[in-house]
Amino acid sequence: MRYLLTFIITTSLNTLSFSQPGWNWPEDKAAAEEKNVLYTDYLKQGNCEMAIEPNRWLMENVPGLHVSIYQNAVKILRCLIDVEEDLNKKNKLISEALSVFDKRIENFGREAYVKNRKASFAYTFYRSDKSQYENLYNMFNEALKLNGNQLSNSNIVASMDICR
Repeated sequence: MRYLLTFIITTSLNTLSFSQPGWNWPEDKAAAEEKNVLYTDYLKQGNCEMAIEPNRWLMENVPGLHVSIYQNAVKILRCLIDVEEDLNKKNKLISEALSVFDKRIENFGREAYVKNRKASFAYTFYRSDKSQYENLYNMFNEALKLNGNQLSNSNIVASMDICR
């Protein structure tokens, strides 16, 4: 009886240690795991150029896998934006990052929170581009409508900055 009890406890602990709450693995789990390991390892190494493609694959092929693929996509894209010197390529990366926020909402909700972050991200790159002020205004206005009193302090200041 003691061996049976030990077996049950050990099996339960193993199952708990291998389960990953919040992860929605597809039927072809091996391919998704491989891409997830690849991009996270590259990201840990600071190799954003190599991390972006497996991350994009996950967002395209298993968009409901986990919210972290979207959070990390923004980190990776920010890394790429910061080193990109070609203005057209930089703007494409910024647009891609902004669309990642929308995809995150589409797959994991939390619209008010994510739009607050999206507006802050956009302001970082568009604050000196007056042609983007209308877009920024619309993002801040939407974030304000969704968040009310919970709009981040940095977004309150940023929205005032573009309105002056």
